[in-house]
Amino acid sequence: DFGLTTGTGSFGFELSNGSFELDMDPLASVTATTVLVQYTDVNTSFTDGQVLSVGSIDYEFTEDIATDTIAFAVTGFSADIVNFVSLSGDLGFRLNAGDIVAVGNNVDAALEAGPAKVGVTGANFGLISNATEFGFEVSGGALDINLNPLGSITASDLLVQYTNLSTTIAAGTITVGGISYTFDEEIAADTVAVAAVGFEGTVADFVKITGDIGFSISAGNIVAVGNDVTASLEAGP
Repeated sequence: DFGLTTGTGSFGFELSNGSFELDMDPLASVTATTVLVQYTDVNTSFTDGQVLSVGSIDYEFTEDIATDTIAFAVTGFSADIVNFVSLSGDLGFRLNAGDIVAVGNNVDAALEAGPAKVGVTGANFGLISNATEFGFEVSGGALDINLNPLGSITASDLLVQYTNLSTTIAAGTITVGGISYTFDEEIAADTVAVAAVGFEGTVADFVKITGDIGFSISAGNIVAVGNDVTASLEAGP
């Protein structure tokens, strides 16, 4: 479905509900269950509930679209590139007047080459960016890194936070095309934080660490915590 308006100095449209399929076997394949595309120039906006009609054919906008917007959202997205890189989930990206918002729900991403694999499953993320600000949070995903015979790292629940010096992210929800991410707590400016529940790391069957582990650095202050941590070094019998 789509709705479009244009006139002297104005142009805007929305395309919604369609599915997408691209098959470039054996190089790549991309599919999506639903696709939403929005565009408005600097003179055009749409309001929630606004209806465009031609004869008996109507199109209704289900959310406000501000001026100077480019947005793209897909649900049921799945992409595979030469069986090396794969990405799936619900994804949304919006550029509005220089401000970028990106969100993801139930995202799986993996890189595989032979026995080596780096992947995350079931992750959610939110990202904001503009000329001076940049920050993001990834939460809820399980981590799986397998670099046999060198080592492996897994975690059942991963949290990653980052903000630059100019960015503070308030608790709240950001949304793109019906896909949302909620920041449960404020993230201060100049923060890097990683927390892993159910962490297990091994290095060449020599060093092993397990437990729940968290590290953060904010404005030069370092905090580290751990629960139920075990660590061992083994050599020979």
